[in-house]
Amino acid sequence: MKHRTWTSNIQKLRRKAAKSEGRQCYYCQQPMWETDPKIFSERFRVPTRAVFLFQCTAEHLVARCDGGRDTKENIVAACLYCNKNRHRTKRPKDAASYARYVRSRMKQGRWHRIVLKQSLVEISRSQAAAINRPRCSMPDVEVPPQRSVSHGRFGGAMNW
Repeated sequence: MKHRTWTSNIQKLRRKAAKSEGRQCYYCQQPMWETDPKIFSERFRVPTRAVFLFQCTAEHLVARCDGGRDTKENIVAACLYCNKNRHRTKRPKDAASYARYVRSRMKQGRWHRIVLKQSLVEISRSQAAAINRPRCSMPDVEVPPQRSVSHGRFGGAMNW
């Protein structure tokens, strides 16, 4: 019976953390799903075989084995992919270092193999207006002709 209480406490903390983080992973800041993977898969066009990587999990900032507690301050919501990868090494990075590492990898396109694509239905009206806004036209500007530059026999630039 105690196990059930522990599990429900973790679930409550995970839900609160997910809500406070906008249902985005603490590390990679990608959207996550909690209850229905099918809806998530359709919404973000994720193949059903890969949708489990974006499942919301409770992540302890300080691991329980290191004295971390099941408290609101110590639990964040993280996708399954980030959570599992943090703990793959013998000496995992602390949460802040790991978050910096993951975000730098995200910028390089070298973290999640699946790129989430939000459906057009989910785009807000302001985003849609910005997309459909006519672009201002530039006045005709005369561009001076460029001189040709060739590289001589020894690699130096020679103007002709």
